[in-house]
Amino acid sequence: MNEEQANWAEYLELAAVDDPVKPCLDADRTVTEAQAYAVLKQRCLLRPADPVVGFKGALTNSKVQATFGATQPVLGLLFESGDETGSSIKAEDYKRGMIETELGFCVGASISEPLHHVEQLSAVIASTCLMVEFVDLAFSEFPPSLADLIMHNAAGKAFVRGESQPFNAAAEDALAGLKLRLEMMQSNLHEAYASDVLGDQRQGLLWMINAAIARGFTIEPGHYFMTGSVGEVHALQVGTYALTCQGYETLTFTVV
Repeated sequence: MNEEQANWAEYLELAAVDDPVKPCLDADRTVTEAQAYAVLKQRCLLRPADPVVGFKGALTNSKVQATFGATQPVLGLLFESGDETGSSIKAEDYKRGMIETELGFCVGASISEPLHHVEQLSAVIASTCLMVEFVDLAFSEFPPSLADLIMHNAAGKAFVRGESQPFNAAAEDALAGLKLRLEMMQSNLHEAYASDVLGDQRQGLLWMINAAIARGFTIEPGHYFMTGSVGEVHALQVGTYALTCQGYETLTFTVV
């Protein structure tokens, strides 16, 4: 972390409070992926009262990657302040709000070393659940560069969680065939397979764990990994929504 990156992290934190539009780098400035993650990590240090409670995957399916002209996924952070489980989402808090349906995995054991294959996941993941993320794509330039997306925490703003179920052998075996369905006012918005995420939820989870470790983040029991968008991304609109998936309790949420 150099002085310029530290200053940029502080600037982004201030901008997040004062301006709903996320500032992007000038076209003549080059920031590497490693530098962008260093800025994101510095932003964590500027939030001592708002701990990281998990991690989020972004650009983990081909459709979303195409929108941003990217060829790789991005790791983001879940902050405690973003957990809106049980609360209504306020549309007025978003300038270009979007809804993403996802699966979440709760960590059951500390992870300090990279995992080498998906068969290791059952030893460190305790449970799984339905999750919904609310992002705000109000960037000063769209699509933003990969570096801008990383530094702005992949546009993450809030999330909600459904009821958890044990991540046992049956739950793991069922992942490939899971289909998530999102409804609004009983109207179907989309149905999509969980395998949208890097072709396999387990591969997406493995990538996220190793990416978090590589970036120097601590992974503790109780942290959630939200693996990325399954199906289409929808504009945030006022209404009552229901996310369903066989074997999981329905996750309902309201946008007001």
